[in-house]
Amino acid sequence: MEIFISDLDGTLLNKRGSFSENTINILRPLIKNGLHFTVATARTPFSAIPISKILAIKDYMVLLNGAVLYDPVKMCFFHPVELGREAMKALQEAEQEGIQGMLFAMRGNELCVYPGKVKKHLWDGYFDFSQTAGILSVCREVPEISARDLQNEPVIYGLYMDDKQETLAAMKEKLSKRSGLALDFYKDQYTKERWCLEICSGNASKGRAVESLRTMMGGGRFTAFGDSRNDISLFQACEKAFAVENACEELKQMANGILLDNERDGVARYIQRICQRNAREL
Repeated sequence: MEIFISDLDGTLLNKRGSFSENTINILRPLIKNGLHFTVATARTPFSAIPISKILAIKDYMVLLNGAVLYDPVKMCFFHPVELGREAMKALQEAEQEGIQGMLFAMRGNELCVYPGKVKKHLWDGYFDFSQTAGILSVCREVPEISARDLQNEPVIYGLYMDDKQETLAAMKEKLSKRSGLALDFYKDQYTKERWCLEICSGNASKGRAVESLRTMMGGGRFTAFGDSRNDISLFQACEKAFAVENACEELKQMANGILLDNERDGVARYIQRICQRNAREL
């Protein structure tokens, strides 16, 4: 069994953070006809789940940079990787007034989301809570909640945002001195003023998630697509890996080949060619 697994932002999605009509028209019919295609993304369920519906993805998805897997058919989460008690203590110490983030905790098969107290203009338009109604448990009743309040909860992921780079940079610096955490600090590519700091366990990665998928699916050959450093472990875990033309140089050096960039539907066009070739060989 051949499974295609792609990063989203900068790889499968265009510069506007959406699928081109061409990508949709190529991939959706192929998936409907049995193509095993899924995504491995740092995105939260709030944006990843609606995206999966556009393509009608049926295979397990890797979300939150590998901190959790999602079944789009049964609409449930599994294989969470917790931050751990020591990491939560470090997170509590690093939090500063006014930059509480969105924290995700796993309770059984239910993913609970704590939005926290944040600058409202940063979150407006970033998440559509209604898109995941009935799938996520969103705790809005306690808007002041922070890492301190969740010390005994199985937290798997944190997302912090601020319009000042230095605020989150200072937080990252504090957290980087403590082991056991994976930190991704970057400027949001779709806005002018939003900076983001993503936090998950150092044991969570796209590559580790692929190994879990391999076990659950009874094997299979994985072909990966990506563009940035957080796709390195994904490439390492898969039999084949292709970087898009706009990818970072480090990833290109690891790739089996370079595809057209994300503005020219490189991933979708490659998969289409493979499917057409396989059909001719039958």
